[in-house]
Amino acid sequence: MIFFLIILVGLYCGFILFLLTGTILGRKIRHAGWQPHISIIVAARNEGETIDACLNSLINLSYPKNKIEIIIMNDHSDDQSGKIIEKYAQKYNHIQHYFLDKEEKALPGKAGAVQAGIEKSKGEIIFLTDADCRVSPTWVQTLLNKFSSSVGLVGGFTLLHEKGQAASFWQKTQALDWL
Repeated sequence: MIFFLIILVGLYCGFILFLLTGTILGRKIRHAGWQPHISIIVAARNEGETIDACLNSLINLSYPKNKIEIIIMNDHSDDQSGKIIEKYAQKYNHIQHYFLDKEEKALPGKAGAVQAGIEKSKGEIIFLTDADCRVSPTWVQTLLNKFSSSVGLVGGFTLLHEKGQAASFWQKTQALDWL
């Protein structure tokens, strides 16, 4: 049991070192200056209470606005989500708002909304986030830095915590485990 724990702690420490330095055994894996056109897909259904914070975080990304398209797939919301999204879409020309009826989706649920957003996207790289999430200003560039000629898919992790509260040790551990 102790041997397993030592290996697990070693793997977590190595992974954290990789995240902080962007190197594996001293070899850089990022492309310096690479800024492709990107698409950010957000599936939203009845997210009237959270979509504003999500959209604010997306418009505050530290990535060139002329290289971003934000596609919000409004999955037949029946709350104020549509009005909030439309307000942003009218103000920012890189935000697109699409309303989906249940019958318009090839797949049920969130997967259908995400698929419809991907089909509308034009970016070289596709980012996905949820309407109840907020991303950091460096989210896009941080994930782009992890791509290389042999890496075609990059994932991030989400810290789980209540609005206005700091994440507990358990929530941070769970997020690391999800990663």
